[in-house]
Formats: sequence, C-alpha cells, structure tokens
Amino acid sequence: LATAGPLAPAGEADDEPAAPAPPTSPAAEPRTRTTSSAREADASDDAASVADAAEPAGEVVVWLDPSPRVAVPGATIEVTVRISAPRGVASVPFHLLFDPRLAAWERAAEGPFLAGGGETVFIAAPAGPEGRLAVGATRLGAAPGVTGEGVVGTLVFRALAAGALDFAFDRASVRDPGGRLLPARFAGARVVIVAETR
Repeated sequence: LATAGPLAPAGEADDEPAAPAPPTSPAAEPRTRTTSSAREADASDDAASVADAAEPAGEVVVWLDPSPRVAVPGATIEVTVRISAPRGVASVPFHLLFDPRLAAWERAAEGPFLAGGGETVFIAAPAGPEGRLAVGATRLGAAPGVTGEGVVGTLVFRALAAGALDFAFDRASVRDPGGRLLPARFAGARVVIVAETR
C-alpha cells in the first residue's frame, strides 16, 4: 500500500601485508547532466564523499541522491532516498526540508528496499509550514527487517527559481521490527538551479 498526496546522523611494523580497507557505501548511480558547469562538478563531489565515507560497524546510512544536480526553472528534480543497512530495518520515518521559493513538491513513489517479501505502507505529505514533507516507509506485521542496500523512495519536485536548493533531513530515524532505534546517520544534498540563458 503506497500513498502520497496533499495531506498535510603502535607497534613496530612487521612483514605481514596491510589489512584491506573497510567497505564503503555504493557510489551513486550516473546522473543526468544539464550543464557542464563547475558548480555541477562540486555538487557531484559532495555526493561522492557521502557514498565513499567509511561506515562504523552496524551503522545504517541514509542519504539523498537528486537528479539532476544542476537544473533550470521548470525542470523536474527526482530526489532518491537511498539506504545502506547492515542491520535489519523495518521503518524509516523522516521529515524532508527544502526551500519552497525554489522548488515545489509534486509526488512521491515507494522504492523496493522495504517492499520486498512483505506488506508495507509508504506515505509522503506536506507537514506544517511550507517546505516540509513528512515521509514514512514501514514494513507491516511480523515481517523481518531488511538488510543490504537499496532505495527507500523517490520524491519528485519542480524547480521554480534560480538558487542553491538544499534538501535536508529532520526528525529522521531508523527502526528495527521491534520498533527499537538503530544507530544511523543521514546526509542531505544540494541542487543548483540556474537561470536559463538566451
């Protein structure tokens, strides 16, 4: 069941080889480019730093992956909510903050991460003042928690005006099937909206 609508984180050296580096989160998928400006390259570097950061053992990481990262007014911006979970996850509730002068929320879609092998509820709706969305993705019943990497959901916006559009998490948490909080960190993202040149 998915609904989305207008409802309202020395010892001495020996001869043994060095230990391998810890695994890193997956790099974000290729993104559609609308310009080759230096600002786009900077934004992509920011995303890579999130995906490449080492994860403490057992920590869940949730991050935003918008596409495109440079847009013009009127363009559609898809913000994918990605997750890397070494522990069983059953629920990912959060608020998403953005500047309503620069973008307008249009719709949302559930991702496959929590939906596999069980019934789920996915809700996205405006909450409180403009520029805040309440989002919830939850597995229902006695379904076990999900581990691995994937997409929690996608939030779709329309660019309105030129500026630096920041998407940020607020009131975010990750919970296991028993409702207990899991150690987690969250990373937002920025989209640069540039005025069209004639």
